[in-house]
Amino acid sequence: MRTVFFFLLSLFSFTMAEPVMADVEAQMTKPSAVRFYATWCSRCKVLDAKLEKIRPNFADQVNFVVFEMTNEATKQKAVTKAKELGLEHVYNKYHAQTGLMVLVDAAGQVVQPVTYAETSDDIRQALSALTQ
Repeated sequence: MRTVFFFLLSLFSFTMAEPVMADVEAQMTKPSAVRFYATWCSRCKVLDAKLEKIRPNFADQVNFVVFEMTNEATKQKAVTKAKELGLEHVYNKYHAQTGLMVLVDAAGQVVQPVTYAETSDDIRQALSALTQ
């Protein structure tokens, strides 16, 4: 009985992993906007307010990724997520900052950082340029 349980568990685990890998592969074909966010960060809230209006216009063209930096547990999850998405180099370079979004082309190259201080129009133009 125990063997059957572990066999069924392994089948379930295998079938659950496939869509995740497919999602990761699909995300890697588009450019990404990688945000470094923390719940305690007032600059993050300013950037969020600007992105809320802009994000829907780019949802099909850009992967919007969030690395949450609120505490050690969320940072560890962000490290894992960065590795899964092939964005570890972005995480390693920018993880000490919040209130920041880093634009990364489909090849994984950093195009430019965008901060909370930029206008909505500046952010929209940067995202447009990223998708060209």
